[in-house]
Amino acid sequence: MPFPHDFLTEIARTKKLTDLEIAVFLLLFGQDKNKVQIAIELNTTETVVSTRLTGVYKKFGINEPGPVKERELRRYLEEQQKRKPASSLSNLPAESVKDPVDALVQQVRSRLHDDIQRLHRTMPLWGIDRWVPLGDLFVDVNILEELSSSRKSELDDLWQDFSQNRSYRSFDRIGLGKELKRVSGLEVLTKNANLMVVGKPGSGKTTYLQRVVMECNAGNLQARRIPVLIKLRDFVEDGREVAYSLERYLEGCWRLSDPEAQSILDRGRALVLLDGLDEVTGEDGKNIAKEIKRFARTYPQVQVIVTCRTQSQESRFERFDYVEVADFNETQARAFAQHW
Repeated sequence: MPFPHDFLTEIARTKKLTDLEIAVFLLLFGQDKNKVQIAIELNTTETVVSTRLTGVYKKFGINEPGPVKERELRRYLEEQQKRKPASSLSNLPAESVKDPVDALVQQVRSRLHDDIQRLHRTMPLWGIDRWVPLGDLFVDVNILEELSSSRKSELDDLWQDFSQNRSYRSFDRIGLGKELKRVSGLEVLTKNANLMVVGKPGSGKTTYLQRVVMECNAGNLQARRIPVLIKLRDFVEDGREVAYSLERYLEGCWRLSDPEAQSILDRGRALVLLDGLDEVTGEDGKNIAKEIKRFARTYPQVQVIVTCRTQSQESRFERFDYVEVADFNETQARAFAQHW
């Protein structure tokens, strides 16, 4: 006999299941579907379903082999249901109450999980005849929350410092620039703001977005959102087919109807990563830039991250915080060399 959706959702949140684990958990114990049926429902494989269930059982502290695990978890759920007063569901926080958008987000995340892993877990490197796993290469980039290009000139800063302190040591930093506060590239996303990430060629902007989409896909970052990474040079061709509408493009990526995709966007349940604004030029580039601005204005709750070369910034994007990818410090440079 299946358990109530609200009851299972509360238990899942208490046990800190990931979105993918919750999707499998709800179908198995809330709809009494077997692994084959769950795989079909989530458009994935039985192997993936089994892997997610293994994670579920571990979080419930169940390590018995074979089908015993499912029986043990059912027994545990029955005991918890008996202890729970019938009125307690009315006191659940809003996110624990059944929400069609929650279920839709989980469904899409599960459906796209394997595709994201396949597309973004490796990357090519110049001079290497194979694709390198991202985890073997990635070194968390540092972000400067103040653009170097927006600072006063370096000599002006140094002269002001000398005038105030009368110290020639001020001039020791000529050529080095003013030291700015750095924050982790992943930490900066917690501010939940739209970001324009600028940086020099080869500074790690694309690798940064790949890491973000992989962390979100794994449920370690922005787990309540659907991640999508769009290379804008490819969007030049693909975007023409949908009149450069990001809504219609995402609808196709997610394989949803227009009302379903709209409900996700209206609730801000998407993390949209747009790579390489500098790589789209001419009329196509103008149309795409205009569409990004419109999209961010229309869906203020959706988080949008755009990357662009520093020297390619011609006009400001409203509703975006500008940050810059910093050069590696000594520790990061050594870590990168070891990974390479």
